[in-house]
Amino acid sequence: MAKHTVLKVEAGNADVTNLNLRFGAADFKLSSGDMADLLHGDVYHSIVKLAPSVWTEPDGVFIAQDVAGLFNFQSWKTRWDLVVSNRHKMRLLIRAGAFDGQLDCGGLRLKELAMKTGAARVETRFAVPNPEVMEKMHITTAASSFRMTSLMNAGFRNMVFEGGAGDYKFDFSGSLPEDPAFKANAFFRVGFSAVEFRIPKDLPAQINLRSVFASVDAPAFTRTQPDLYRNNAGYRSNNPILNIEIQMGMGSITVV
Repeated sequence: MAKHTVLKVEAGNADVTNLNLRFGAADFKLSSGDMADLLHGDVYHSIVKLAPSVWTEPDGVFIAQDVAGLFNFQSWKTRWDLVVSNRHKMRLLIRAGAFDGQLDCGGLRLKELAMKTGAARVETRFAVPNPEVMEKMHITTAASSFRMTSLMNAGFRNMVFEGGAGDYKFDFSGSLPEDPAFKANAFFRVGFSAVEFRIPKDLPAQINLRSVFASVDAPAFTRTQPDLYRNNAGYRSNNPILNIEIQMGMGSITVV
């Protein structure tokens, strides 16, 4: 990867900016930073055609690779290292091929997060609470390995995760928004998979099974109906804050 493209994108005037990232096979790293610009970054690539292009619209920024006409593109792997500003409200929209990714979204002012990928290995962290309420998180992936940690710090109201066969881990630790009426709804549709949910004991939560043919191991949850599990906090309050619904084929569901 002898060639190097430096990215520096100024923030526009939109109240909420759409940040669109589109790339193919890559080692991808994204983190947050305190800066006036919207984004700084470095992209390393082997040929000029793989250099990303940047263009802006009134409410958004596109950073994309042109992969048209490249034969066997998976062999042309690039490396991305991006820092995104935590000062600006945004919708982060990622469309990627098969890639290895580390996303540290802690502190980003995310109103929406959408990700569509090929076969991927991705770790997404929300180490610091989102200053905004995220209205929607939608992730679609092929056969992959996904790990998402400190998800309650994301402040999402609605989350949808759709995946093929894979190994998926979701950690719902973190802080809740101050709104006492806040609810977080998470829907999962996956194929033959191993799924792990990590849910704090003091977070009122329930899990609805829909067309599930997998084994379920949830020792800290009470099975209140054939397809409904609640932890002790959710059972006592009868008012779960985290509502999980899952559809999946064969595999396993573990709740810790």
